[in-house]
Amino acid sequence: MKDVKSILEDPERTTVRLVLNPEHMVIKETMRAYTYLCLYNKNVEALMINKMIPPEAGDGGFLSEKLKEQEAYMEEIHTIFDPLAMRRCYMMRTELRGLEKLDTMAEMLFGDEDPSTVYASESPMSFRTVDGVDELVMKMPFVDKSDIELFRIDSSMIMVQVGSQKRSIQLPDVLTRAEVSGASFKDGNLVIKFKR
Repeated sequence: MKDVKSILEDPERTTVRLVLNPEHMVIKETMRAYTYLCLYNKNVEALMINKMIPPEAGDGGFLSEKLKEQEAYMEEIHTIFDPLAMRRCYMMRTELRGLEKLDTMAEMLFGDEDPSTVYASESPMSFRTVDGVDELVMKMPFVDKSDIELFRIDSSMIMVQVGSQKRSIQLPDVLTRAEVSGASFKDGNLVIKFKR
């Protein structure tokens, strides 16, 4: 299991691409998923925006209002999730079935680009030492400071809770028995300080 965990938490080898539709509830759920994936140290590198209405479908017809609504949601998505890479997938005239349709979708999403390209390989969790102070830095997008709780489980483990989600974090050997000397939350990052 340790080997599997190390593969899943290696941002060079394992990444997550979130798929969302340009709709209010889906955007909110994607924000929550992104937060929880960061809590569990998974590298979210891109968004695949699905079920986009093609611009030509709104030419004065039935879908013109829906297209305006979609454009507003796309602005919201870009504001919220920037700088994540984003790819768009437009709705097709018929159901997505068969290799030909999959090829069409792949072309729409990636064009000539290699689909296995990793757009970002930054780990959402890292240990560092700043001016002699050991710190655990955790990326926590879309979280309010009041939603975060921090617990010391034992000498080698802490727990971070965000909403209903809890994450136990094994501390490196050098921080075993180190006391938590403080924590701060700024710009979407939780910084936990340790004193040896």
